[in-house]
Amino acid sequence: MFFFQIISHFIFYFIISLVPIGYGQLINSLLLKNKISSKDLGFIGVLGFFSLYLLSIIIHTFIPINKIIIILTLLFGLSLFVYFFLNKFFNKKILIIFFIILIIAYPLTIILYPDEDFFFYYLPYLNYLSSSKIILGLVNINDILAF
Repeated sequence: MFFFQIISHFIFYFIISLVPIGYGQLINSLLLKNKISSKDLGFIGVLGFFSLYLLSIIIHTFIPINKIIIILTLLFGLSLFVYFFLNKFFNKKILIIFFIILIIAYPLTIILYPDEDFFFYYLPYLNYLSSSKIILGLVNINDILAF
């Protein structure tokens, strides 16, 4: 059972790492007309994080973010990465270096116990995030949930 959890965590770790790159390359292709080189994989990833953040804010304004929306976002981002990889938008040497860095950094992602502020800050905010759409004035109700 524990071995299956480690393997599924490892696979999910790689999927999560590829999704922002797919979204970043989409923004690079559509809005920036490929001004960013494929060698700047880090900048494409940061662009992907910004686009994912903007997408989540827009979605969360109208509906709560639940597991279905998260899975659809991940699958679309992964399919974007596969599409751009098959169409040779990425330098394979840079991707190999990226995967080596991911493998080296993998042990840092294994956390046995949550931080001391997980149940005080993160868990209530995630419950609000998944149960309702954006709540304006939430900070007036609970100061802990302020950004």
